[in-house]
Parts: sequence; C-alpha cells; structure tokens
Amino acid sequence: MLQELDLLIKTKKHENLLSLIGTSETPQMVVVVMEYASINLKDMLLSSRDHLPGKFSTLTEKQALEIAIGICRGMHHLHLVNVSHRR
Repeated sequence: MLQELDLLIKTKKHENLLSLIGTSETPQMVVVVMEYASINLKDMLLSSRDHLPGKFSTLTEKQALEIAIGICRGMHHLHLVNVSHRR
C-alpha cells in the first residue's frame, strides 16, 4: 500500500484524476485523504442505463465521447509520470 501511496504522490495534479490531499500514519493504520468525487464513473454509467427499445443509455454520444476523452487524458498523464495503472 505504501508503494501505491508513493505513486499517488508522483502523479501531480491533473483535471482528470482525483488528487491526493494528505496522509496520516499511526502505528496501527495509515489514513489517506483523497479529493471528493460526488459520483464515480461506474455509478454514473449504471444510472444512465435506459430500458427503452433501441437505446442503451440516456447519455448522448457527445457525453460518452467526453467521458472517454477524459479517461484517455488521465491515463496519458499517468503514462507521462511513469505510473502504471493496474486495475
């Protein structure tokens, strides 16, 4: 976990990534404070499912592309700072 925390510190700030705010360590635990996200991608995509015939989602094509581009930009930033995303 400490190695992954070190990776978070290396990533620097980017608009398409949640930022590390800080950490606190005691002999029993390590507390990691991350930037708050009001909704995560998985929940947003699940809530956008549409059960109408011929439709998969309530998202427009433009919204779906903006999400994909944001993910690509975040992943590109991770690549530039030599962080491997494993999940």
